[in-house]
Amino acid sequence: MSGQDSTAGAYARLSAPAERSPMSLSRRRFLQVLGATGAAAGVDALVPGWAAEAFGLTPLGPSDGVLVVILMGGGNDALNTLAPVADGRYRDLRGGAALDESEVLPLAGGCGLHPALGYLKRRYDAGDVAIVQGVGYDSPDLSHFVSMATWMRGWGGPGRPMTGWLGRYLDALGSAAGADPLHAVQLGASVPLHLVGATRRATALGTSAPFGSSTEPNYARLASSVAGFADGPTGLGRLGDLIAATQRDLVEVARAVAPVYDGPELGSGLADRLRLAARLVNADLGIRVLSVGFGDFDAHNGLRAMHDARMAELDDALAAFDAALDGRFAQRVGILTFSEFGRRPALNGNGGTDHGTAGLQLLIGAQVRGGLVGEAPSLADLDRGNLRHGIHFGSVYATVLDRWLGADSGEILGHAYEPLDLFVAGPTSTRGGDPPAPDPARPAGLVALTPQRTLDTRRGVGATARPIGPGETLELVVVGVGDVPASGATGVVLNVTALSRRDGGYLTVWPTGEARPLASNLNFVAGQVVPNLVTAKLGSKGRVSIYNHAGSTDVIADVVGYLHDGDGLALAPIRPVRLLDTRDEAAPFGPGEERDLVVTGAGPAGAAVPVDGVASVVLNVTVTEPTEAGYLSVSPSGQPRPDASNLNFVAGQTVPNLVVAKVGTGGRVRLFNSAGWSHVLVDLAGFVQPAVGAAGRFVALAPARVLDTRELAGGRLSAGEERLVGLAGRGGLPGSGVAGVVANVTVTEPAEAGFLTAWPAGTARPNASNLNFVAGQTVPNLVVVGVDAAGAACLFANVATHVVVDVVGYVTAA
Repeated sequence: MSGQDSTAGAYARLSAPAERSPMSLSRRRFLQVLGATGAAAGVDALVPGWAAEAFGLTPLGPSDGVLVVILMGGGNDALNTLAPVADGRYRDLRGGAALDESEVLPLAGGCGLHPALGYLKRRYDAGDVAIVQGVGYDSPDLSHFVSMATWMRGWGGPGRPMTGWLGRYLDALGSAAGADPLHAVQLGASVPLHLVGATRRATALGTSAPFGSSTEPNYARLASSVAGFADGPTGLGRLGDLIAATQRDLVEVARAVAPVYDGPELGSGLADRLRLAARLVNADLGIRVLSVGFGDFDAHNGLRAMHDARMAELDDALAAFDAALDGRFAQRVGILTFSEFGRRPALNGNGGTDHGTAGLQLLIGAQVRGGLVGEAPSLADLDRGNLRHGIHFGSVYATVLDRWLGADSGEILGHAYEPLDLFVAGPTSTRGGDPPAPDPARPAGLVALTPQRTLDTRRGVGATARPIGPGETLELVVVGVGDVPASGATGVVLNVTALSRRDGGYLTVWPTGEARPLASNLNFVAGQVVPNLVTAKLGSKGRVSIYNHAGSTDVIADVVGYLHDGDGLALAPIRPVRLLDTRDEAAPFGPGEERDLVVTGAGPAGAAVPVDGVASVVLNVTVTEPTEAGYLSVSPSGQPRPDASNLNFVAGQTVPNLVVAKVGTGGRVRLFNSAGWSHVLVDLAGFVQPAVGAAGRFVALAPARVLDTRELAGGRLSAGEERLVGLAGRGGLPGSGVAGVVANVTVTEPAEAGFLTAWPAGTARPNASNLNFVAGQTVPNLVVVGVDAAGAACLFANVATHVVVDVVGYVTAA
């Protein structure tokens, strides 16, 4: 292969270097512009919106979409991206480089995604990923240069213009919206052909700030002087005026993007470039197209190892982009991949694959109509050893231009390609095919379920089989999973467990599509196994987001219930009452032991659980003094024990957790201890029964912090203190009409081992606890607590400790 027809050579020949592009911002380019006029400095004196006003940059319009294009240069192997594992010919052709059926992430039709694409699989399961199969073009060429140029040019008409399909989109956009140089951005050192038009081209940006931090002193003065070059005629003729205007444009672009580079330092990998892409979208500078390339995918030798690494890189980068993207733009962004060709199905003598023809494209976004698009190319009907394409890439381009970017694809592509059904709606639009979403603020009934495991990062259940990394957000689909209905659900009840090996931190769970709140659901230190019940509103497309603050943390989630606006069920919080304490009987649970516990008819006079009509109960369960690592599960008596857990623990750990359990035969629930000997405490906190009137309905809220004693002078609860906490009107709670509050309560920095109890104000403190802990431990637990007429509850700790309270919902009064 000649150097010019290598991936890098082809890309270089099809790109304009940054120094030749007047609107490119490499560090060298910027210094060339500034010359010897002074040191670079920041734009911190600029008021918000200054750059957009001075330079004419305009934010996205109400129906504007953003397209992120990823070039997988060198020829991505479609067969190992989406492997046809049910077809024996695949293994015959690929030999040792083939993926096994047990490895892939299975999809319908006997195929599966590469095992490294766990995040992509989660988005696919959520309906956010269209996989367009068998994509190519007529009379394919196996040269990197020719094929890459064909894809970049995207032209179906006569001749071969030296412009690209998105460059021509910019040409058309410029005539309608002004020649804004930030309508398109290439993240890299050069501008490739697909972003070059006849009159417009993208601006090239690197991952490092080309001019230093926007907080450095003196830059505003320097930038202003350079910008002044174009205030009027220079007296140097047309060429001088053009140069001055170009330099001013460069400085104004620098001013506009400067704040995007403030924050954590970025590297040069794909994940860092997509993080920068998300920051640019969040800045709302009117960017319509962002482009990035990565590879090389040209695996003539050692296909399997190389492709495995590239797929992992892609998956991590997609997760990084979504984690950095502001929820305001979640419905506005689509991601499109392309590669100049696929690979030949047969393995060559070097364990690699040679240049092929048909490949696949991924389209990812909240408004994408997910699923497999087109037919997989036949392995029994090859064209001289190559796959035959069934969809012309022009159809993909045309659909994106027409449906997502609001352009005229026929004019831009020079041909009327057949459109594909790739979107359910345009940017920011309501999904026309979906039923109206329930109002998350509407009171709902709590429906308890037999626990069902929906996430286990240790085993790849619902996600990649790897821990959640520091600062990473995972989106979890819960609607339609197990027994959660596909419509009508407004919230979900999850039992979430964090297993941290080396680092302490916290998890936050909140509705997907909303801004992450300043709150936490689980706090843990290194080596802890911490469970907690989580009640969360449902977000975009029936999902919740899980954020891991620090370290690498495995996460388990079991669905134990949901909120539904049509079930007529009411939650009745009661003053807590202890039902079981095996320490009093000197009778701990043994390994593999099950015990039934009667829960209906229980409780003191005036607060008893009815014998009849109770669907489920709310229990605070604590494991203490376990001799081995294990778990405890609570399920309805008389039913098979589920493959799920309510409390996970290690030897010697004291772990509390709130449990919503369906009531089984005889008004009982069943407790199971998996290993070792453990003492168990059970306190009854409420029950669910058919609703009478408007009382007892549950309203889920986005988490909101209402108390943090660490931020109060002398705020730590002292030993034996009973503290009144007013809750009405705070954290999204109404000022009246509240019978009970659901909150995540965390104890941190306790001076010694002890417990904390929450109960309704105006009543005697019960013989029960919500959190049990040892000295120095950080322990969270979901708490359902009644409140008095003024909306207040009481907190008691028998030892000195700090307490954090995050409200996540409330129960309506009559």
